[in-house]
Amino acid sequence: MAPPEKQLDTIETVSGDAQVAEQEDENEEEECKAASTSKHYGSSLDNAINMDAKLLDLTLLQLPTEVVQQIFALVDPRAVLKYKRVCRRICACLAARHFAWLNLRSFDSINIDNTNIDNISISSTKRFRKNNSNINTSINNSINSINNNSNNNSKHRWWFLWPASYADCYATYLHRLTRLDIGWKAYTGSIPAAIGSLSNLTHLILNENKLSGNIPNEICRLANLQYLHLHANNLSGTIPADIGRLTCLKELFLHHNNLSGQIPPSLGGLSSLLSLYLNNNNLTGPIPGSIQHCTQLKSLYLETNMLSGTLPAGLGILANLRIVYLGMNFFERDLPAEFNRDARIWEVLVLQGFREPAMVCMDGVVPMDGVIETVSSSTTLASFVPLSVK
Repeated sequence: MAPPEKQLDTIETVSGDAQVAEQEDENEEEECKAASTSKHYGSSLDNAINMDAKLLDLTLLQLPTEVVQQIFALVDPRAVLKYKRVCRRICACLAARHFAWLNLRSFDSINIDNTNIDNISISSTKRFRKNNSNINTSINNSINSINNNSNNNSKHRWWFLWPASYADCYATYLHRLTRLDIGWKAYTGSIPAAIGSLSNLTHLILNENKLSGNIPNEICRLANLQYLHLHANNLSGTIPADIGRLTCLKELFLHHNNLSGQIPPSLGGLSSLLSLYLNNNNLTGPIPGSIQHCTQLKSLYLETNMLSGTLPAGLGILANLRIVYLGMNFFERDLPAEFNRDARIWEVLVLQGFREPAMVCMDGVVPMDGVIETVSSSTTLASFVPLSVK
């Protein structure tokens, strides 16, 4: 039998172990309660994907649609859409247009420093409030923050990746912008059609990115636009047919893309245009004759396309046109007879291989039967003398 002192030590040790075990049980119970609360209020939505289907049925799937949307609205807008794959019910809740509004207005501001959707830093998060006046005040602060600091352009990255419902909502945050300059950012995605709602925009600079898809025709609604720089992307499709509606446009830079089709005739509506860069695309067809109405045009870059046909005589009446590059195309080399030979660009075109229409020189006598007997290159048609005139 162990001495009394050792028995006492053993009893104390067992008692201590029991207390530790009891404390651990209490901690586990608290953790279970916290986890349960978390599941009901959306604070641990990352665990939702891994939950058993039956457990999911007992939680989110039994809640009203409005409650489900309010829970997921607390998730960062750049990550929330990945939860659409949890189940069809949640997918339907997150696909609703109303949810996009609810989700975006739940955040005061968004700063994105990494393109990886899993590495997200949120500068300020606002929980859902029932008081609409507080929400509206916060929304206005968000709009002012974005409009007054448009140079912090990382926040715009996801605009080009979101679906239309989010893109439309986000455009309302930018409606006061006059300049959207996010060139050289390596952004991916496509230009949202919602960009046509930024009616105050004068500068749209999206060059040197990795944007793909078509140029939305909605961009032609920007009546105040003066500078449109979309060059050096992966844009495809055709030039918008209504591009001529941008009557204030001074610079149109669409070069170094994969644009195809013809240059739209509406181009002549760009009466304020100074520089037109369409080079290094896959454009076909002729230069539209309506280009003669671009009376302010100074620079015209159309090289490295598949353009063809005869140059329009209207180029010769553009008094301000000084720089023209038309190489690496399939144009007819003979300039039209009515082309103004006193135009500034006459010599420029001649240096690029264009020439006056070839004149046929013939020699001989015009016979009575109308058949020319001899042809020579020494004289012109003026030397022909008919044998007789009836």
